[in-house]
Amino acid sequence: PSYASMCLDDKFRLCSCDGETLKDDDVDWILSVVDDSLPKTQKKGKIKRPEFSAATMSTVHGVLAQLNDRNCFDFELEQGRRHRLTLKVANDSASDSGGGG
Repeated sequence: PSYASMCLDDKFRLCSCDGETLKDDDVDWILSVVDDSLPKTQKKGKIKRPEFSAATMSTVHGVLAQLNDRNCFDFELEQGRRHRLTLKVANDSASDSGGGG
């Protein structure tokens, strides 16, 4: 993978590097334009989270705090557009890894 320098920092980051070449199963987030009057654009990528904040970043509150506190993307959002961010959340719990129904 080729990462921009800002994706290598120690902050929670929504990285779009190699987003166009990721397989669907490897995509952690998708950012879509919501406004139907504007051209449909979409970015996708991987979540980069530093080891020291794994406990904080494993909660919805922790992720929302990061998203509301600063720009977590490795690009500038276009002003005047409404966006929808979809995050894929992986459950690392061993007790949740067996089937279900």
